[in-house]
Amino acid sequence: MQHHKNGQLIAVAVATPKRVDAFPNVPTAQELGISNFIVSSWYALWAIKGTPKDIVDKMSAETQIALASPDIKERWAAMGASVPKMTRPELAAYINQEVVRWGEVVKKSGAKLD
Repeated sequence: MQHHKNGQLIAVAVATPKRVDAFPNVPTAQELGISNFIVSSWYALWAIKGTPKDIVDKMSAETQIALASPDIKERWAAMGASVPKMTRPELAAYINQEVVRWGEVVKKSGAKLD
């Protein structure tokens, strides 16, 4: 974001399904004719299998409180990002979808582990 604002980089497209608030005049890859080019960074907190549900629930609730804080929203916006709104089941579904999607990319690329 800072490199775009200071003119060091020119944003050509965003790799998101919709235009990004931080770059309202930058088209999506889809708008430029590049279908299915959606790439994003994501973060998650994980707990060890068997962690008691009340602890997991508390972690989740406290994380949502932190993500809702104006300071966090402001910092993410300054980077051109937005704070996600996902439940734990939605995150699990998203991760599963990403594993399948990127697995296909790896297969089509022919990349092999050494």
